[in-house]
Amino acid sequence: MVKINGFFETFLDRELYEKIQGRNKVIRIHCLIRLKKVDGWTDPYPAIIDTGAHTSFLPYRVWSSAEHHIFGDHYVKGLVPEAKINVKVGEVTAIVADVLNTSKEYTFLCFLSPNDNTPIILGFKELLSQFKIIIDYSENKMFLEEKE
Repeated sequence: MVKINGFFETFLDRELYEKIQGRNKVIRIHCLIRLKKVDGWTDPYPAIIDTGAHTSFLPYRVWSSAEHHIFGDHYVKGLVPEAKINVKVGEVTAIVADVLNTSKEYTFLCFLSPNDNTPIILGFKELLSQFKIIIDYSENKMFLEEKE
């Protein structure tokens, strides 16, 4: 069973600092992904593992250099129903990796952003449904175990 180490990103939200001192820490979990290209693989990209996202989301700079297939136009809405981002629905092939280990290749459905204003987000649909996720912030441990 392959185990891929991830990492935490912790930072303070300066805008909230004065309002909620001591409770303004933002914690994100990340792993590294590489996307398949015609001539190999992209460099590793840090991706946010979003347990609330059903579908992965890739900015243009990431998916445009990778092999991809586009199914059509769509949109993504978030907390504000009126606010939406127009995207393409497509698929890419990727691996999850750390400095020592690499997962199998997975082809997964994702939203493809027309710009670079968004982070790389790994959602649960398809790609992360292939991994067991262990998160223990107090022990600084985060890893993905690939299901066999």
